[in-house]
Amino acid sequence: MTPHITHKLRGFEELQDPAEHWLAELAGRNLREVPARADLLRQGDCTGPMHILIQGWAIRYKTLEDGRRQILSMLIPGDLFDINGFMASSMDHSIA
Repeated sequence: MTPHITHKLRGFEELQDPAEHWLAELAGRNLREVPARADLLRQGDCTGPMHILIQGWAIRYKTLEDGRRQILSMLIPGDLFDINGFMASSMDHSIA
């Protein structure tokens, strides 16, 4: 379930079996499936726990004053997001 995140982390440091087991357990908690073109997190929402994209693609974007979206980055499986939630009380961008 976590091959993408463990693969990415191996690029920085060799992972020991307990770390891989912990990541697999963590990634298996609170799984939710979100349909295509739906927001995972919205600009202005309260920040929450860290998220890991397990499958599919997502974008990080801001809604501009005229209603257009400015794409800030692309997320692929294994990417962590909303990890800075403890630093802000609300999201300054959306994830879809």
